[in-house]
Amino acid sequence: MEQLMTSSDCKKCSLCCRFADGFEDYAPVFSTEEKEKVLKKGFPSSLFKKIGNELWQVSLERRADQVLYCPFYSGWQCKIYDVEPFECVLWPFYVMKSRDGKKALLAIDEDEACPAALAESKKFKSHVVYLIKKLQSEEMVRFFSKNPQLIYRYEADYKVLSELPGLSGLLVIR
Repeated sequence: MEQLMTSSDCKKCSLCCRFADGFEDYAPVFSTEEKEKVLKKGFPSSLFKKIGNELWQVSLERRADQVLYCPFYSGWQCKIYDVEPFECVLWPFYVMKSRDGKKALLAIDEDEACPAALAESKKFKSHVVYLIKKLQSEEMVRFFSKNPQLIYRYEADYKVLSELPGLSGLLVIR
């Protein structure tokens, strides 16, 4: 899946790799397949904790500046960029349920989003159109069918960009 941000955008910021106290639950989540790709690169399984049937969350580490970091963040770059999980590829966007839990939505958290995304440039708008189509593709429907917990609960503070009817059917089944 294509990313909105380039690696040079990320090197200017890294907001997505740092977490304030109390936001540990927002650490990246990996499917079992994604976790296995990381382990094949030589990282220890102790970096992950099981949080669901087929889901694993990375354990954050507190560094000298007392900020919590993703353990794969190193010197303004990601050590697993070539195998990063869906959540990191999708960021700063989210797939979440509607308030009533019956619809899947594409959203962005404007308070925490990447500065490059908030510009709402032509590139941003084009990427949103791309995501709406991609997230409802056969490949992604299979992915979400296998990993339904990656469709998050409704967050009132997030800006809804679009409904994703191709994924909404997955919510009715569960």
